[in-house]
Amino acid sequence: MFSTKHFLPIVLLIGLLFSSCKDFQEINVSKIDGFKVKSLTQEGISGEVKVKIKNPNPIGFNVYRSSCDVYFGDLYLGKAKLKKRIRVGANSDSEHTFNLEGKFKDMSLLQLTSLLSGKSQSLVLKGNLKVGKFFYRKNFPIDRKEKIGLGK
Repeated sequence: MFSTKHFLPIVLLIGLLFSSCKDFQEINVSKIDGFKVKSLTQEGISGEVKVKIKNPNPIGFNVYRSSCDVYFGDLYLGKAKLKKRIRVGANSDSEHTFNLEGKFKDMSLLQLTSLLSGKSQSLVLKGNLKVGKFFYRKNFPIDRKEKIGLGK
């Protein structure tokens, strides 16, 4: 079946594969850098949420199309989506932009005025980051809350 000259390289290859399969530390959103409204109509909101994604691992990863729910104070604004795959380098904390699209179907006039006032409120992101490298894929939860002002 296997000759001795092929046995040693196969054993070394299998050992190398298993030694490189370490547990990776969690990739997360370390900071919400900003929230900017691009357009605001009677039907909904369009905007951008800038976040810092922290990768504490010694290798870089790709973050695939991901989404999260966005709340500004008590107001649900909609889904913020990462439209295309991005690269997050090894041991990095880099800024990336999620595009926000939301509909105002169950919003009261009081909630809309608090949104337009521009005063600082808590911005909450909840969802998952889809991360991968080669054949390795994993979802990491996003649950970040920071007090932030509304940029227009």
